[in-house]
Amino acid sequence: MNLSFRNYSNISFFLFLVLIVNLFQAAFTELTGDEALYWMHGQNLDWGFRDHPPLIGAMIKIGYGIFRSELGVRLLIALANALTIFLIWKLIKPQSLTAFVLLVLSIPVLSIYGFMATPDVPLLLAVAIYLHVWKAFLEEQNLRISLLLGVAMAALMWSKYHGFFIIVLMMLPHVKLWFNKYFWLGGLIGIVLYSPHIIWQIVNDLPTVKFHLNDRNSDKWELKHILGYAGGQFLVFNPIVFITTIWLLVKTKAQDDFEKSLRWFFVGLLLFFLFDSTRGRVEPHWTAPLSFVAVYLMLLHIEIKSGLKFGLGFFVFVITIGRIGLMVDFIPRLHREFHRNKAKMLTLQEVAGDQPVCFMNSYQNPSLYMFYTGGIAHSINNEDGGKNQYDYWNYNEYIHQKPFVFVANYDKGGFEHVNSGDFDFLNSNGKIINKDLNQINS
Repeated sequence: MNLSFRNYSNISFFLFLVLIVNLFQAAFTELTGDEALYWMHGQNLDWGFRDHPPLIGAMIKIGYGIFRSELGVRLLIALANALTIFLIWKLIKPQSLTAFVLLVLSIPVLSIYGFMATPDVPLLLAVAIYLHVWKAFLEEQNLRISLLLGVAMAALMWSKYHGFFIIVLMMLPHVKLWFNKYFWLGGLIGIVLYSPHIIWQIVNDLPTVKFHLNDRNSDKWELKHILGYAGGQFLVFNPIVFITTIWLLVKTKAQDDFEKSLRWFFVGLLLFFLFDSTRGRVEPHWTAPLSFVAVYLMLLHIEIKSGLKFGLGFFVFVITIGRIGLMVDFIPRLHREFHRNKAKMLTLQEVAGDQPVCFMNSYQNPSLYMFYTGGIAHSINNEDGGKNQYDYWNYNEYIHQKPFVFVANYDKGGFEHVNSGDFDFLNSNGKIINKDLNQINS
């Protein structure tokens, strides 16, 4: 189906509205602890970090150079989200813009990653680009497409590490391409473009490999990890989209090679993380790129009629209320994560004064402290904490043999209470220890 000027006009208007809403939300929603850490990545930009590739840090650095606020941290995030949605629309070429809009707005991860600065945002954009290139590659193999394929592969890997599984899963069902010279040429180009990060890993003794193989899933096998991951998929996609997509995978067949790739991608990534959940906790949102497959299959194989539109509209309404709750403090469950970080850190600064602050077992709190106060903070871990990114930075120089404020994540007897605003700290010999674990821990 050819796309007319009217089609482009309508989708452009929708994307403009999405962008404006996301920018407004970005400006008036406090940073989460993880976002603050990625802001720190941007402040200490390198070819790699302990847990994630550096692309999210680079995006934040650019935006923060324009606006030194929450809006700056999330500026390129909102732009990337709008571009991602446009690319998916262009890939699908939906007959009904209304159905497409309802699907996109009803999927929580596509909404939340319209303004929150996490590595999933560049990954989603990279996946949208890769799907276009992969579709073209399935239709024709030549040097030009090999070059584009290599660039898209590198973009996936610079965004998030499980971009590797996306590449492999989409190639697996096409045996004839396993030994195709143009595919391997594209892979070689991707490796060359990704080589600075590979070299960084080798020079730094493979910190990310050790983290993902050993440190991240250090928990023992527990059924709650499997159930948490599986149940979380209903929140990632919304129940209607997730159940319908599973039903379509069972009841329908792929119409072409590209759809076959999408089906392998969906089932493979879903099962991979399900298996990974047997080793420890897996974040449900790691399957966020599969939302594109869900939208593609639903618009291709079924007609979005009034009943289904009503159901999707209900989830659009719920997500909208939730997003308002991120800016306005009226949903109790959102208070701790989105409505207290700034006040908490400013209160702690009142107690600490000009002294650096050192937090125990937290990479989020020192990042939040530095973002909201402009002061210096560091992280020290005891035997229960494990390593984090601050073990690789040099902020320990600010507290070595110098006065500093210490904030622990446990209570200890014999300390005097220091009350400041809504927060209660414990004081002894010029050092501060927080009384309530929930007050300071993220």
